[in-house]
Amino acid sequence: MKRPGAMALSSVRFLLFACYLFPFFFAHALALTNQREWSDAAAQEKEEIDIRGQITNIRRADQDVDNRLLGAILIEGVKEADTRFDKASVRVTKETRIFDERETERKQVSFDTLKTGQKVSAQFVGPVMESYPVQANAGEIIILK
Repeated sequence: MKRPGAMALSSVRFLLFACYLFPFFFAHALALTNQREWSDAAAQEKEEIDIRGQITNIRRADQDVDNRLLGAILIEGVKEADTRFDKASVRVTKETRIFDERETERKQVSFDTLKTGQKVSAQFVGPVMESYPVQANAGEIIILK
C-alpha cells in the first residue's frame, strides 16, 4: 500500500524535473531557430534562386477576382547547387518583377514577353506549397540568354 502523500510527492518531483529541463529545451529550440535564420540570410547573400529552367507552359489569367493575377508559368530545369527546385508552377502577379537579361543590360518587361521555351530563373515570394511541382508566387523572374 502506498503511503499517503506519495502520489503528491512524485508529482512535485516530476514538476521540479520538468521545470529544470525546460530552459534547456527552450535554449535548444532558440538555437535551431537562429541557425535557420542565419542559413536563410546566408542563402540570400549568395543570391540563391529558387528555380532555373525552361518555360514549358504558360496560362494567362482569364479574370482574377482582385485583378492581381496575370497568369502562371511552369518552369522545368535541373536542381543545381544554387537552386532549390527542379520543377515549379509559378504564379505571376502584378507585383512580380520581370526582367530581360538577354541584352547587354537588364530591362523590365511585361508578362506578355514570357514565351514557352525561354530559359528563365525565378525567385519566390511568400509561402511555397510543397507539392510536386512546387507552387509559389514569383517575386522576380529573369529571362536568361
